[in-house]
Amino acid sequence: MKKFAPALLLILVFLGGLWYAWSQDFFKEKQMETSKPLVHVNVADVQSFSILSGDEQTELVRKDGDWSMTKPSAAPLNPNLTEGWIDSFNLLTQERIVEDKASDLAKYGLDKPSSVYKVNLADGTSQEVKAGSPTPVQGYVYVQLGSSPAVYQVGESSLSALNKSPLDFVETSPVKFDYDQVKSVTFSWKDHKWSLTKNEADKSAAQSKWKLPDREIEGAEATQVLDKVLFMQTQELPKPSADASIKPGEWKLEIVRTVEGKEQKDTYNGRSDGKSVWIAKQGGDWAYAIPQAAMEELAVSNVKKE
Repeated sequence: MKKFAPALLLILVFLGGLWYAWSQDFFKEKQMETSKPLVHVNVADVQSFSILSGDEQTELVRKDGDWSMTKPSAAPLNPNLTEGWIDSFNLLTQERIVEDKASDLAKYGLDKPSSVYKVNLADGTSQEVKAGSPTPVQGYVYVQLGSSPAVYQVGESSLSALNKSPLDFVETSPVKFDYDQVKSVTFSWKDHKWSLTKNEADKSAAQSKWKLPDREIEGAEATQVLDKVLFMQTQELPKPSADASIKPGEWKLEIVRTVEGKEQKDTYNGRSDGKSVWIAKQGGDWAYAIPQAAMEELAVSNVKKE
């Protein structure tokens, strides 16, 4: 019996260790940490929000249901982009709490945050998210909520959806129209003059034949010309048309449309500053800088492609 004692002892030690491991859940699969909402605001309660990224600050304010940009300057806004930002704010989630009560914010880059996102609510409260430096885990950033001492790990992609420039909220296209309403387009700038006229009023823009000064073209080619007009976009903030010093004569675009059975003509005038052509709708509030290259491409839209 004595010769089996060492073996029995080993078995008892093994069984004891097995019991301890089981009691400590060593053999149970650890449940994966799930992400949790970081912030939440009621969209209807948001009165303003701001983005501070480096030296650039963007602020948008809602008054009587309408949004306006107050920083860096006033500009025509796209309301869908504005409320879309608030939706992205609500989608922020934290993967884990890195430290409950961080005393040294510098090691997380939160002593001088790279970006700060703040939402002000109707009841006078606010929600503020500060983004610090990247975590050792790729794709994540250290984040702090307002003055709370807790530091969170947040996905970089969700934060990038908030890091917008002022231009990202602005209506960047000066010209708006429905293709099928267009009857004619007339363009003149420098030595370039052309007109595009729809020949078949009862057909859609794509199905109708169109007339250029020197030839008739199919709808597919005509819509490519209309694309160049409609898709003109500024790459800088628009400014009040009164400040753009635009005088009729240098650059002109006329679009004749049929709207609810009535003919309507929209006139746009512009002037060049050497790198862009500032254009504004006659009677409109805003002027848009269209890059010279895009304008030169529009100017030769009547040229037949070989």
